[in-house]
Amino acid sequence: MTKKALFVWGGWDGHQPKLCVDIFDTLLQQAGFETEISDTLDIYLNKEKMDSYSLISQVYTMS
Repeated sequence: MTKKALFVWGGWDGHQPKLCVDIFDTLLQQAGFETEISDTLDIYLNKEKMDSYSLISQVYTMS
């Protein structure tokens, strides 16, 4: 079974949340994870997708 990770990012660009996500996305892919990146909180409304992730990381600044 493939491990799946979700990164949800947003907020103030000055804190560089997307850059942070990109760094950890690469690391997790190298560790064998299938990853998905979302720039909207609406992803949390999809219960089926949420149940499929083994790791969820929220990188949201100044919210």
